[in-house]
Amino acid sequence: MWKSRIDQLPSPDFWADFLANVDVIFPGAKLDQQVLEQLYDLVVDEWRNGRQVNLIVRQLCSCDGQHVHPSEGAKMRLEKRRGIAKAPTNAIPGTIFGVDELREAGIVGKLMAKLAMVDERLQDPKKREPAIRKLLEQRQKLLTAIEAGQASAYWHKRESPPPSPWTPVTEQSKIEKPKRTRKRFSPKAELQKVEKDAPQGLDPDIGDELINDLARKA
Repeated sequence: MWKSRIDQLPSPDFWADFLANVDVIFPGAKLDQQVLEQLYDLVVDEWRNGRQVNLIVRQLCSCDGQHVHPSEGAKMRLEKRRGIAKAPTNAIPGTIFGVDELREAGIVGKLMAKLAMVDERLQDPKKREPAIRKLLEQRQKLLTAIEAGQASAYWHKRESPPPSPWTPVTEQSKIEKPKRTRKRFSPKAELQKVEKDAPQGLDPDIGDELINDLARKA
């Protein structure tokens, strides 16, 4: 706001130029008294900020074909704000992206980054139950803080934070390991195997020696 125009009002001719410009842009459109009063307050604010009359008309007015009324942006009195959102990480100058690709900025953006780190740690299969419980508590606190930050933010993404990537392991979901069975050593079975694989006509004395040797190993 210009210091010289604080608490001052524009000249009647400035208001006259404003109305004439409106009539040029929207010929024949009507301006009732209520709309005139709304527009006057808005024009005074813009004039105090040093705006030219042609820019004020372009910013403040819209028309439905028959009646002129303040634009939605003018009624919201949008302020100069920067850093209310972040571009996609891979965006370069000249990249055209949509609202769905915007990233959170400010405190909400930092909280969302922390949430992503917690979710990544929850995906670690080596994490034990005490560590998982602690991470889930941190996640819940972050979700609460994000919700509060979005409620007070000028702008935030119209989507919920990602669901937890961790699900508890139930008894039914546990994979049963096959039970190991230990074979009992049997000299007779080993001898039968040797006799089966040995050449025909095995000397009986050699067979007796094998039995004795297997018995010692048992």
